[in-house]
Formats: sequence, C-alpha cells, structure tokens
Amino acid sequence: MTATLEPLERIVSGGHSGGGHDDHGHHAPKKKPKIVEELYDRHDEVKTILDTHKFEYDQLRVVAIEKVLRNKETGKLDYKKLDTEEGAKEFAKVMAEEGLERAVKALDANKPKEGDKTKKDQILFEYFGATSGDFLRRIREVGSDYNDETHNALKDKHMKAVSARLYKIAGSVTQKEHLKDIVDYMGAGEMLDLKEMEKNPEVAATMLRIFREEKERSLPYTRVSRSEETSGYIKDKYHKIGKEHPEPKGGKAHTHGAPAHTH
Repeated sequence: MTATLEPLERIVSGGHSGGGHDDHGHHAPKKKPKIVEELYDRHDEVKTILDTHKFEYDQLRVVAIEKVLRNKETGKLDYKKLDTEEGAKEFAKVMAEEGLERAVKALDANKPKEGDKTKKDQILFEYFGATSGDFLRRIREVGSDYNDETHNALKDKHMKAVSARLYKIAGSVTQKEHLKDIVDYMGAGEMLDLKEMEKNPEVAATMLRIFREEKERSLPYTRVSRSEETSGYIKDKYHKIGKEHPEPKGGKAHTHGAPAHTH
C-alpha cells in the first residue's frame, strides 16, 4: 500500500535551526558551524520521535493483551486464543483501532469516517508502517507464540526501517557547501574524501551522528569503514592503515585520521 510520508517529514524537518548545545560533559568548541547545530537539532528531534514511536508500538500489543487475552476472573493471560481465527481477528482489530487513535494524534490528522477503511489503513501505515491487514497477518503467522521475544523481534525490524527513513529526511538539509565545515568539525579531514562526499552530501550527516555518539572524541575508522553507507568515502591510504592495524579482539575501535577536538 502506498502512503504519503509528508506528515512525518514535516515533524522531522520542521525548521529547527536554533543555537547549538553540548550534552557530552565537556567543553564544546567556541562555535559549532551552523549546519552542525541544525543537524544536531534535527537528530535530537528524530530521537524523540523514535522513542515515542517505539513506546506507542509496544502499547498496541499491551492494550490488545488486556482486552483480548486477560481472563477477567483469574487475571491470567491466555495466548492460546491467538491460535483461533476468532481470537486472532479480535486481537488484530484492537491493535489497529488503538493504533489509529495514536496515529491520528501523532500526525495531527483528521480521524477517518467509520466506514473509510482505506483512509484508516493509510494513516496506520504512515505512522506504524503497517495496515490492519498486516496486523492480522502477523498474528495469524505466530499465533500463541506472540510473546515478548517475538514482538520485540518484529518491533526491532520495524524500528530499523523507520529510523533509516527519518534520519535520511533529517540529513537531507546537508549540501556540498556544508561538507568542509562538518568534516573539519569532526577533525576528519585527513581520513575522508571530500570529492567523493560531494556526490552524496547527506552521508556527512550520518558521519556526524557517529561522531556525536562517540562523545565528539573522534570519528572512528572502524565504525566508518564497516558501514556500507560510509565506507566508500574513506581515502584509500586510511583503508590500508586499517588493514595493517586491525582492531584487536575485545579492543576499542581505531580512530585513524580523526583525532579528538582540542578544546
């Protein structure tokens, strides 16, 4: 099913370009480049959305368990109900109804009319990446095995796709003229190939996320080289260094060519 991603795009790219901030417990450079400030703000917004989304996804199952599987007299849960067609349909229906309520609120959308199943599924897909039919299909496939482990596996797969989409939207602001500022800020000018990065400026936003995850100490060669998305932008001589000095077992990632800031 095809659905517009415009509401999520508006949430992520809603115009955060305010002052920078440092949440890493050490002195920041005197001034972050404007593009770094903006990307940090956008990445913060994505993290907030993902944290909320992950919680909401869990709640769909929790609400359905309470309404469908919990025995009102004993308080015990009966997962075997999900092995029956009636139980699977009821469980999936509750998930879809709860999901629609949360999606409408999150996307600031108008609630569809009762009989408009297509619109309901469109809104569900925009926010949860699944339609009412998808929920039913998943429940039928796993039945009474829809325990915490199964749910978390499905959720992780779902969140990975959502995360990639939102971070791509957040990084789309990055242009060729921003690359030098970003690379210099990370102290990675000797390691990264700016000419190659000009072919895909958005990759700088991904590297900046890695740099921030490392508490702005360095842009680790090992992490950048092992990612299919970023490895192609390392200068050949640094790939050679990495092969000559492989990461020791149980050791920390190498940081060739990306020294820490001097504050």
